[in-house]
Amino acid sequence: MYRITVLFGHPQDPAAFERYYRQTHFPLAAKMKGVKGVTIGKLEALDPGQPAPYYRITSFYFDSREAYEAVLASPEGQAAHADLNNFATGGVSIVGNEEEVLVPVSLPPTPQDWKHHLAQDHFGVAARAYTTSKVHASGPDLAWIVEAAALTGKEHVVDVGTGTGHTALALAPYATEVVALDITLPMLEEGRHLAASRGVTNVRFLQGDACALPLNSSQFDLVACRYAAHHFTHVPRAIGEWARILKPGGKVVVADSVSPEEPEIDRFLNEIEVLRDPSHGRNYRLSEWFSLLTEAGFTASLVRSWTIPLDLASWTQRIQTPPASVAQIERLFADASSLTREHLHIGLNEEGLLSFALPGAVIVGVKPV
Repeated sequence: MYRITVLFGHPQDPAAFERYYRQTHFPLAAKMKGVKGVTIGKLEALDPGQPAPYYRITSFYFDSREAYEAVLASPEGQAAHADLNNFATGGVSIVGNEEEVLVPVSLPPTPQDWKHHLAQDHFGVAARAYTTSKVHASGPDLAWIVEAAALTGKEHVVDVGTGTGHTALALAPYATEVVALDITLPMLEEGRHLAASRGVTNVRFLQGDACALPLNSSQFDLVACRYAAHHFTHVPRAIGEWARILKPGGKVVVADSVSPEEPEIDRFLNEIEVLRDPSHGRNYRLSEWFSLLTEAGFTASLVRSWTIPLDLASWTQRIQTPPASVAQIERLFADASSLTREHLHIGLNEEGLLSFALPGAVIVGVKPV
């Protein structure tokens, strides 16, 4: 095992450093392939009278020095290395060493889990904005989900990726119990406050990973998942979890943004999504959703499709996208092909704001009896 240690000097503006480090640099580093483990931390001096010689430390683990050099030479490695000059105002030192393990240690989450942590960082600070977001709080798909669920009042429901609980609260009047699950604690706290303000008592807010649900098998009648699956680190695994916890004959209702089938527009849409929010995984095409659900044993059907009008300003402000990334999205909009502009309705809305329309779909899957 080979370790690269990055030591950051004390920055001129610690708050600006932290913002850039987490929202811009960390997502760049997360694109590097071949990293086996990562640790990060702030340094503190053991002598109370002395400041720590460095501000932050980041350690990357590789199979070998050769593996590290290959990653550094890759476009992703070069981009992450060059980006240090954009925010490390206190200077940076990089050293490497062969690890000699005397006592076994457990390494932190591997790169495929980085988006999991990015999601917590991004959505934790943005939780309040999602409580009041018109798209999330009052979109027409909320009623379509309730309609597709067709609850009778006896069902046990799980809302996976609940965010601040809008979907769970919409389903609650028609269910015995709703478990509102999310990985981000500030989102769940917002959801609890929202439920209390509405007098809803049959929703239980629970922290958990969508790809490893902390729930018993064959216990639920309905799984709902709204505007969340495109953030999951492993959608097939999440769908497998839905199949596991549902009773025979149980139903899953997914409402999410989707990509058009055209490869060019698919690439464009997912590129701007990642620029806006590095925790974004992928907007799947409808054909991909049908394949994934079928492979998990569900009988899938499309219930609704529509477009979600969004203006770039509020869309990026809600998740606190860095200005440099917003500018890059604006450039992509300006350079978009006529096909992409037509399909995504890129242009100025009635208020004169740069806007586009995000395709959405409500999909139902039924588990065999």
